[in-house]
Amino acid sequence: MMKLAIYMTLIFTTLACNTEFLSAEEEVEVSQDSLKIDRPEKITDYAIDENPLIAFDSLTPIIHEELRGPVPLHQNPDGQSSIKVHATNIKIQSSIETSDDWVLVGIPIDETFEFRDINKSNVWQEIWKNGEHFATTYYVKNKEGKNIEPYIWYDDHFIRGYVHNTNIALNTVPEHHLENLINAGDLSKTAFDKYLWSFQFQYSGKKLGDYDNIQQFYKHPSYIDGRSAPDRLLLIFQNEKLIAVQHDRSLNLDHFQSFDCEMGLSLIILADWTEEEKKAFTNTISDCKY
Repeated sequence: MMKLAIYMTLIFTTLACNTEFLSAEEEVEVSQDSLKIDRPEKITDYAIDENPLIAFDSLTPIIHEELRGPVPLHQNPDGQSSIKVHATNIKIQSSIETSDDWVLVGIPIDETFEFRDINKSNVWQEIWKNGEHFATTYYVKNKEGKNIEPYIWYDDHFIRGYVHNTNIALNTVPEHHLENLINAGDLSKTAFDKYLWSFQFQYSGKKLGDYDNIQQFYKHPSYIDGRSAPDRLLLIFQNEKLIAVQHDRSLNLDHFQSFDCEMGLSLIILADWTEEEKKAFTNTISDCKY
């Protein structure tokens, strides 16, 4: 039952989105199926009526990272390819673990997956999903050129491997949309509402030092990075305006001042503050230094 609960948490219905973050009416063709999109069971740890995102209509699409397929998965960055995924538009979780342009990804596994031992020629296994050939696992060559079983990261939750970052659909990456929204210049919270909902940010409700009128929204880390990993993104609003972003992955926002934090995080301040104000705010954020 525990595994099933985890599977259900990981597996969602993905709706197609254009490369730009458009309105729901422009992105999604309204149908009876699209009316069935459910809100997350647990939106916040705080009272439900405190969450400013609950007013969203159910037509606003939920966006998950996707892998463009067919695509090979590699044992190591730029190493031998040991899995060929035949499917397309594959729902994934990407890790903060990267090497140059290579990214560790995990394909969620559920009870619809079947692993068939083949052991013929250069094929080790076939992976089937819902009766369709999902992927093929190949032997790899050792230093002597002989076939050996690949080192495959299978566990109860994911098929893991490295892919080139160009194989991840850019329009499903939350950092990409965040860059576009911030660079558009409108930092009002209403400009970010659909983004926060579609990428399943959670409302914190926590206070931030002595600062008034603060709202914080965070995006959980990927499950493949473990529960101890820091949040992937944290957006901080004051008086309904975005003032800062804490992030664990690259953001192309070089025209804003950035500060280093622990656990590989960075803090970008968007507010038009003096250096003293920036220093005071940075020191309020846990594990960040001006």
